[in-house]
Amino acid sequence: MTKVAVLGTFETVAENSEIVARHIEAAGGQAIRIHRNEPWISKIRKILSSQVVYGTGFGFAAKLWLLGRVLGKRTINHWVGTDVLMALEDPRMRRMAQRAAPFIGQHLTVAPWLAQELETAGIRASLVPLVTPVRYDLRRRPAPAGVLAYLPDDRADFYGGPIVYAAARKLTEIPFAVLAGTQEKQPAIPNVRYFGWIDDIAPLYEQYPILLRVARHDGLPKMVLEALAFGNHVIFEYPLEGCRHARTEAEAVSAIRDIVAEGCPINEAGRRLVQEHYRHDQVVAALLQMLGVVPQ
Repeated sequence: MTKVAVLGTFETVAENSEIVARHIEAAGGQAIRIHRNEPWISKIRKILSSQVVYGTGFGFAAKLWLLGRVLGKRTINHWVGTDVLMALEDPRMRRMAQRAAPFIGQHLTVAPWLAQELETAGIRASLVPLVTPVRYDLRRRPAPAGVLAYLPDDRADFYGGPIVYAAARKLTEIPFAVLAGTQEKQPAIPNVRYFGWIDDIAPLYEQYPILLRVARHDGLPKMVLEALAFGNHVIFEYPLEGCRHARTEAEAVSAIRDIVAEGCPINEAGRRLVQEHYRHDQVVAALLQMLGVVPQ
């Protein structure tokens, strides 16, 4: 039985580290959870009893990775997005990442643009998606024009709020929906509805066939993959098969107009991308193979 030490906080079942740990266990391996803040003596004992050490977003933890290597363990870190941005923009974090990098046997990341960014810090990473559960619902028919955006109240600007607001004000005939945002903290625009945080966003995918995702920096968000799997159109800040590329207000407005002019058809190219490269069973199998866990 392969024993994998999984680094994380394990605060919710949706956390990446907890998702990975559960898949290891479901495949017949043993996941040894190491909490970010637990005592070092406990970390040492757990790493000693493992064969592999795996972390998501732990690229700055030089001491942990050094410990793993000194104890003869395989070490694997998954770079996911915000951690890459920190390594790019914060000189202190960049130095920490560069100190940790030699002790990480395999660097993984979720998107080609993140791999390119990591290379500027001297870190070479292989492309392996995260094992994030993606819904594979497919819309039954084309929908009337509508735009969905993700703008949490505390980080609306980071996730492209000004571009979303400007597009809504220009395209007054098109309804916009904002997930994770509230009317109390974001602009009141007649054709924008704020839904806050909701558990089931499938009805929003059904009602709003265009996802506008133009954050300042991104990995490969679950929401993008779910929208594509649903057959929706995605306007994304990075070039990705099945998506329209936009980084500015003008580009976003133009892309929305083009999709609406086409009648918001089902996005077959985007759906095919997810089915061929990001199916959950495929992603889980690839990561388990990387970790050396053979399903029982």
